[in-house]
Amino acid sequence: MQTAIMENEFSNANLIRDPRVVTAVAWIGQQLSTGDIDIDQIARAVNLSSSHFRHLFQQQTGTTPRRYHKLLRLHRAQHLLRESFLNVKQVMADVGWTDESHFCRDYKKVYGECPSKLRWSSAALKAKQSTLA
Repeated sequence: MQTAIMENEFSNANLIRDPRVVTAVAWIGQQLSTGDIDIDQIARAVNLSSSHFRHLFQQQTGTTPRRYHKLLRLHRAQHLLRESFLNVKQVMADVGWTDESHFCRDYKKVYGECPSKLRWSSAALKAKQSTLA
């Protein structure tokens, strides 16, 4: 499913050889609560033009900087939905989405289910585990 695509894009990131892209990936990873990243700012930080940075980033990671940022944010959202007691709106805000319908659409496109469905199933599993303990 779509999750396999995302995992392939993340595994490509482990093969990055250019230190400028490594720096950019680290910077993007620190911006998970930001709704959008400034490609020009990242390019300047690694001393490249915006177009050369985008090309090099896609060559090294297999995806665009914006898509990489979005996938990292969705990955963080999935983790929070599974491992925390935050509701969907709190998770959505934590990872920088302001529109619930866009968040649900993007999440479902990658993971194949609505975030609220995962939230409910995770909460039910945690409740069941706590009664068994």
